[in-house]
Amino acid sequence: ISKIKPDKRKSAVLHSRIVGMTTTGAAKYDDLLMNSSPRIVIVEEAAEVLESHIIPCLLPNCQHLILIGDHQQLQPCVNIQELSDKYHLDISLFERMVNNKLHLCTLNIISF
Repeated sequence: ISKIKPDKRKSAVLHSRIVGMTTTGAAKYDDLLMNSSPRIVIVEEAAEVLESHIIPCLLPNCQHLILIGDHQQLQPCVNIQELSDKYHLDISLFERMVNNKLHLCTLNIISF
């Protein structure tokens, strides 16, 4: 998306039913997200993503947040251990939701 001219980029996002990007891309292109007003946000490998990277993606029109991942595997990586310990930054939003007994669906069967 970075190689597309800004006006074409905006048009492409506004006319797409599905737009995928990393959380870094979402921060970089926040103006595009704001204009497209996504109603559904899906975060893959959510157990590894810092809350501070997910929250900015939750714009006013967001109706559903879908977190996909395994909260018992890798945790978010925080560069400053002291801050991580003090503010529990090593616990993802996904893990916090699981720990607080929010609605969870577990995939039991994988078929290829």
